[in-house]
Amino acid sequence: MADTNLATDRVIGKARVTVNGEVLRTEKGVDLTLAGDEIKEIEGDYEAGFTTEFKSAELTCKIMVKPGDGLQRFVGMAGATVVVAFDTGLRYVLSEARQNNRPKISGKDGGAVELKFTAQRCEEMLA
Repeated sequence: MADTNLATDRVIGKARVTVNGEVLRTEKGVDLTLAGDEIKEIEGDYEAGFTTEFKSAELTCKIMVKPGDGLQRFVGMAGATVVVAFDTGLRYVLSEARQNNRPKISGKDGGAVELKFTAQRCEEMLA
């Protein structure tokens, strides 16, 4: 008999992003790269090794801008708490996050504005 509980087969499909408690109206396609050591291979003539370099977490999203939305608050934003909640119940918290892009407003493609947050700490919260 087939398992009727498909919840265990669910994969990430949507994400909700909040910044300091404010829910952002994001377009599809939120990208999160976790913080941690990035390995760089070192190759020699007869041996190989590696070094590591710590990389901050990066969250990139595009927000939909509607009448009355202010974007100036994102310029130079630092010390923010950013939460990414996926529809599978998986959540990540970026502590002391910074918003690295100066928001670029364009009249094309629905006026979406890209934001890029980085943080040294990115904690996984399992549901």
